[in-house]
Amino acid sequence: MSDTVLVPGGRDVRATLDVAESEHDTDASTADAIVVACPPHPQHRGHRGDERLVAVSDALTARGIDCLRFDYGPWDEGYGECADADNAVGWALDRYDRVGLFGFSFGGTVALVTAAGRP
Repeated sequence: MSDTVLVPGGRDVRATLDVAESEHDTDASTADAIVVACPPHPQHRGHRGDERLVAVSDALTARGIDCLRFDYGPWDEGYGECADADNAVGWALDRYDRVGLFGFSFGGTVALVTAAGRP
């Protein structure tokens, strides 16, 4: 199951929350862990629906881990994109015990910079 999420912060950042498969027939997540997935470069058609991010999300949710795939706000030379990722991590930390960060290509760099900037 997937829900649309508006990531709080000063930029317009939309996300898709993919909820882990559950033994019980419920729409609510029972996962205590989530991975925030950063998409490839937005100026090269990177977006939250990227097939690689979806594949990672499918693998995670099948194993009981939720996944938050987000779109960056307006292009900001990488600075705003890192802020977007940091805001997505903050959103996740408010709701989950464990938060991981993943990115593909440009998103991998965004994930590393974001992780390095957090305690």
